[in-house]
Amino acid sequence: SDHRSTRLKAGEILVKVIVPERRLGEGAAYQAFGLRAENFITVAGVAALIRFEEGRCTVGQVALGAVSPTPVLVPSAGKVLVGGKVDEAAVQRAARIAREAAVPISDLRGSAEHRRELVETLCERALRTARERAS
Repeated sequence: SDHRSTRLKAGEILVKVIVPERRLGEGAAYQAFGLRAENFITVAGVAALIRFEEGRCTVGQVALGAVSPTPVLVPSAGKVLVGGKVDEAAVQRAARIAREAAVPISDLRGSAEHRRELVETLCERALRTARERAS
């Protein structure tokens, strides 16, 4: 599927979305870069979730938007966070992995390489914010 399709079948309708409550020791964040404030068009976006238990990361998740045909979860980026304290080195490693996982196109809003750079920067920011919110 791509950005112009859905998994809903003919006659189906989405009736609710369940968003779990944030748990103690858990933080999430979303960072996006877009053009035109009056009609925000996302060029790249990154969502991050971190959960700490007893000072160690037990869950790390990174998802990318607007840099592939559909949003994509990057398990390998979250994996480098698990087991540690999510220090700056881990944040930067996860951001580099996210950058490599992005498969953006080049268009009028930016080149593929620019979007990869944005993913790395946005991922670092989202992970830092999620880490702060978790503590």
